[in-house]
Amino acid sequence: MCKKLAYLVCFVLVLGVISFGTGVINPASLKGQPCPPGAVAELTTDKYHYEYIDNVTFTLTNVGDVNLCSRGIDASYWIEDANGQKVRQDSPIKIITPQPTLKPGESMSWTWDQTYLIYDSNFPFDPIPPTGQHVPPGTYVAKFEYYYPSQIAQVEFVLGYSCGPVKFRGTVASDEQCGVLPICYGDCFCDVNVGQILDDPCGLLQNVSSVEVCYGTEPLCFKKGDRVEVSGYYWKYFGPMQCVGRVTTGQTGYIRLIEFIPGDINKDYYVDFFDVAILARNWLQCNNPQDPNCTWTP
Repeated sequence: MCKKLAYLVCFVLVLGVISFGTGVINPASLKGQPCPPGAVAELTTDKYHYEYIDNVTFTLTNVGDVNLCSRGIDASYWIEDANGQKVRQDSPIKIITPQPTLKPGESMSWTWDQTYLIYDSNFPFDPIPPTGQHVPPGTYVAKFEYYYPSQIAQVEFVLGYSCGPVKFRGTVASDEQCGVLPICYGDCFCDVNVGQILDDPCGLLQNVSSVEVCYGTEPLCFKKGDRVEVSGYYWKYFGPMQCVGRVTTGQTGYIRLIEFIPGDINKDYYVDFFDVAILARNWLQCNNPQDPNCTWTP
């Protein structure tokens, strides 16, 4: 407690010296470079959807015609969740650290590892819990303050399960099971081999050969070999403990048997010349065990 109080007194004294006579900290005086009005900044991310293990890369670009000034990356940017609650903001002590300006057309980039960074507003020297813990999935907004006058550049992005839903067709790899804990809270499920991918906005199904699909408490009596279409959220790395690594259909998704078009001999969802070729290759063949003239074998 005494240590924190001493730090705080030092911080206030330094802050008072810098701002003496003006009442504000002027970034231009800290940098020794001009910060004229009219600066325009653009804040972007390297993509919109992120998985649990991804780093988020931010890029700030001066898209205006004059120098862009800030208090530096750590002191000028923060991240809020969908409720406006800050999950990442560095210590305000860093507002006195000089940083170079961005000239027109210049950019700077930095990354975030999806963990909390929170400081006690009364003692801005030591981070407090849940600092270091992974933030939950959801929509977030990063904001960057620059001058003059004070303005905010911001960008929205999504972490975790909001990346879905996915949709694909495949073959049931195991008979349906129900009431098995701790899988999907006891909902019915079956393994499905991933075949044709219909919708995968974040690429979550890439290199995935099979996945468990959970679809509620009512049995649907799926058997190994059934052809199905699946729509739902794929909790690849992060989410409710009993859903991680699985697809859940929820209230808006589904799993259903595929009805093939008559004539789709090879079951690829199209009636085309590949089906005609199969028909031609086996034309007039038979495998009736009661007919001695039938000699066709698989």
